[in-house]
Amino acid sequence: MNEPSARETSESVSEESLAAARRLFDEGMELADRGDLQAAATCLTKAADLAPGKLPILFNLANLRTELGDHQAAAAAYHEAFKLDPSDFDVTLGLGKALAQIGQTRDALMVLERASTLDPTSFEAASELARVLDSIDKFRLSIPWHQKALAIDPSNAPQQWAYARALATSGKLDDAAVALRRMIELEPSCSGAYEFLGQIYAATDQKHLLEGLGQEWLAACPTDPTAQHLAASWSTDHQPRRASDAFVQEVFDKFAAEFDATLEKLEYRAPQLVAAAAQMLLAPGTSKFARVLDAGCGTGLCGPLARPFSEYLVGVDLSRGMIDKAKERFVYDELQVAELTSFIEKSETPYDLILSADTLVYFGDLSEVAAAMFAKLEKHGAIVVTLESATAAENCETYLLRAHGRYCHERGYVEQVLTAAGFTEISFSEVVLRKQGAEQVAGYLVVARKQP
Repeated sequence: MNEPSARETSESVSEESLAAARRLFDEGMELADRGDLQAAATCLTKAADLAPGKLPILFNLANLRTELGDHQAAAAAYHEAFKLDPSDFDVTLGLGKALAQIGQTRDALMVLERASTLDPTSFEAASELARVLDSIDKFRLSIPWHQKALAIDPSNAPQQWAYARALATSGKLDDAAVALRRMIELEPSCSGAYEFLGQIYAATDQKHLLEGLGQEWLAACPTDPTAQHLAASWSTDHQPRRASDAFVQEVFDKFAAEFDATLEKLEYRAPQLVAAAAQMLLAPGTSKFARVLDAGCGTGLCGPLARPFSEYLVGVDLSRGMIDKAKERFVYDELQVAELTSFIEKSETPYDLILSADTLVYFGDLSEVAAAMFAKLEKHGAIVVTLESATAAENCETYLLRAHGRYCHERGYVEQVLTAAGFTEISFSEVVLRKQGAEQVAGYLVVARKQP
C-alpha cells in the first residue's frame, strides 16, 4: 500500500493535522495487515478528514471499503482519488470496478476503458470490461475484451470459460466449441466444459461427436455423477433405466438458487398445466382433495397452485437444496427429502391426488414408480403427470435418454405401463412444456384414475 509523501503536503493542512493523519494512516495500515479491516477503515477515514486531498489515504481507504463490501463508500473514495490523479491506473481500475458494483454500468465501462488505455497490458482491466458487458447481456461487445484478456493471459481458465459462454450466447457456436476445447486443455477435469460442449454438439447437428466426448469426460472424471449420466445419454450402447440419485442430487442442489429464474426464461408451463388438470378432477360439490402429493416438488412451483385445492399438501424431492427453497414458500404442510419411488412405497397414508410436473423425465422405465403411485392412492384417486414425448424421428419404442439428459417416452409404452399398474381412464393431452434453446419441448399431460 502507498504512503503519503512530503510533496503532497498542502499548505491548507497544518503540520499538526498532517502529523496526526500520518499516525492514523500508519495505524490503519498495521490494523489492515492484522486483518482488522473495519478498525483500519475507521483510522483512514479520520486521516482523510484531517488531511483532505491525499491520494494514498483515499486510495487505501477505497481498497479497504471494497474488502469490507461497502462498494458505495469505496466508489466515493476512489472518485476523490481519481479527481486528484486521473492518470493513476490503480485508482482508475478501482473506480471502474466500484462503479460496476453499485450499478453505474455506463460510467463503469467508460472508466474501465480508460484504465485499459492507461495500461494496455493489464489483464484485470480487459477481464473486468468483459465481465461488466456480460453482466448486461452485451455479449457481442464483450468478445473482443475476452480475447484481449486471453491474449495477455492465455492460461486463465475462468476467463476462457466466460469467453466460451459469450461466444455461445452470441450465436457463435463453432467458435464457442473451439473455446471449450481450449478450456478442457486447461482444466481436463472441468465437468461444465464437457457438458457445455455436448450441448453445442447437440444443437449444431454434430451428435456423432457426443459419444467420444462422453468417453473423454468419463476418463477425466470417472466418479462424477453428471459425467456418468450424460455420457450414457450420448452413448449408442445400453442406456440406464433412470437417472441415478447422485446425478439428480448433484444437478439440482447446484441449480436450486437459480432454478425459478431460469425456468421462467424457458417459459416453463408444466406446473400450470398440472394444476389446471387437477382442478378438473374434483368431484361435484367438493373444492379440495384431502391429501395431495407433489412428487418431485423441486423449489415448490406447483405448491401455490395446488394449495387452494389441497387440504393437506405434501412435497417430496431428492434434492435438499430444492426442498430448502420450497420451504420458503410456506405452502406445504409437509416436505421431505427422499427418492420418489421409495418415499411413495413407504407412505403410510394414501393420497387422493399425486401431481408430478417434469419429474418423471428423469425416469426411463416407469413401471416401478407407476406401481407405487397406484398402490398409495385412495379409491377414486388420480395422478396428473407430465412427460416429454418422443418424436417419430427418434424411433422410440419405449423410452429414450436424450442428449440433454432427460428421458422422452413413447405414448403407447406409457399407456401400457399405467394399465399394467392398474390405472383406468387414462388420457393424454399434447402440450408444450418449456423451451430447450430456441426449440419448444413437446410433451404429454397424462391423467390416470384408480377405480375401486
